[in-house]
Formats: sequence, structure tokens, C-alpha cells
Amino acid sequence: MLLVTPPPFPLENIRSRIGLFRGPSDRLADPADVDDLVKRIGQVVALNYYVPQQTFQHLDFVLGSYATDIVHNTMIQFVSNYSGT
Repeated sequence: MLLVTPPPFPLENIRSRIGLFRGPSDRLADPADVDDLVKRIGQVVALNYYVPQQTFQHLDFVLGSYATDIVHNTMIQFVSNYSGT
């Protein structure tokens, strides 16, 4: 059964620092939904990174030609800041 609305999730229980990464053409992460998420869990969002390339889509986070330069290096630095390495 396909749900139009996801089941409720207790976002207020999230305590870990979170890094959000999004692209302007990402059809799987609607900008309005991401903005709503940021409003709801803002206190734990340590990084809200918006990819500056207009054509960047969801699969580009993994397979994109410039993913390392545009996203991966930022992700690695973010994780390093919170992992003690």
C-alpha cells in the first residue's frame, strides 16, 4: 500500500548532529520538504549544505563527475569534525 503521507516520526528525539546535503535539481529531496525538516530539527543541524551546481541531482551525490570536489570533500570534513579524527 502506497502512503501519500509518511507515518509520524518523533524528530524531537534526534540528538546527534546532522549534516544535510541537497542539490537544486534533486527530485527525491523536495526543497520544501528539506526546509520543513530544517525548521523541525534545526537545533541539531550542524551543516545545511546546498550544492551550487544547478544541474546537480540525487544520483550525482554518488556518481557525479564533480561529486568529490562539490560534495565529498565537504562531507569528509564534516564527519571528521564530529568523529575526533
